[in-house]
Order: sequence, then C-alpha cells, then structure tokens
Amino acid sequence: MNIVSLFSGAGGLDLGMVQAGNTIVWANDIEDTPTTTLQIA
Repeated sequence: MNIVSLFSGAGGLDLGMVQAGNTIVWANDIEDTPTTTLQIA
C-alpha cells in the first residue's frame, strides 16, 4: 500500500509501516532537523 506520512518527525511510525510491507511515497514535517533521518535512510 502507498502511504503519505504527515507530521513524520524522525520517521519511527514510517519505519514500522515500511517493515510491514508498505511504501512511503511522501513524508512531511514542519521541522527540517528530524526529517534528515528520513533522507539518510
């Protein structure tokens, strides 16, 4: 399933969704710092 992640933060919930077989197609957060972890992964 394709997932849009709003208010992603550091991506903990997103990681769980990916491990469950989903695909994150777009992630967003108002802060730049936490989302850098999503860019590295």
